[in-house]
Amino acid sequence: MIVIDSLNNSPVYRLNRYIHYLKGNRSKGTLIRMPTISLIDKYSQKFGHVEVKFFGAITWMFPLLSKVLSEQVLTKLSNWIDASFNIQGSAFKFVMMVVKK
Repeated sequence: MIVIDSLNNSPVYRLNRYIHYLKGNRSKGTLIRMPTISLIDKYSQKFGHVEVKFFGAITWMFPLLSKVLSEQVLTKLSNWIDASFNIQGSAFKFVMMVVKK
């Protein structure tokens, strides 16, 4: 199974989703069912082999940074941060690959 989804651990992204909920752009069910790192850990225990990649830790800063950095530089910076630091708690998205025992 391959899962690509948004992660609900970052307070910045959680706040953004809640604001969109208040505006009527998201349902309450969407807020409740957003995957968390603890849910990913449960899948790791349930299935035999799980690989997870996290990315997008600074995506929330793109609107500001795009005023001073080109898209190419911003992309390289984002990719470098994602690869260089343990970003799972602040990641925007994740890809999970699961193989059942």
